[in-house]
Amino acid sequence: MAMPAQLDPLVDFDGMWTTQLADRYLPLPELPTARYECINGRLVMAPAEVGANSYGEMALAHLLRPTAQAAGFYV
Repeated sequence: MAMPAQLDPLVDFDGMWTTQLADRYLPLPELPTARYECINGRLVMAPAEVGANSYGEMALAHLLRPTAQAAGFYV
């Protein structure tokens, strides 16, 4: 008798993800700090934000602000 394959939620639920499945099976132990979203049955994962990203965003906004304001926009 063959042993049943171990469940791999990333593979086994591909195309069927719902928020209920995400609540049950996530976060994955090997990716605890990842961010997860369910979009049309697909699981989309992004790495967690780190401080360096926020610093870069603020620096870019500081550089873009004068030109954006002169054109009637805001950053």
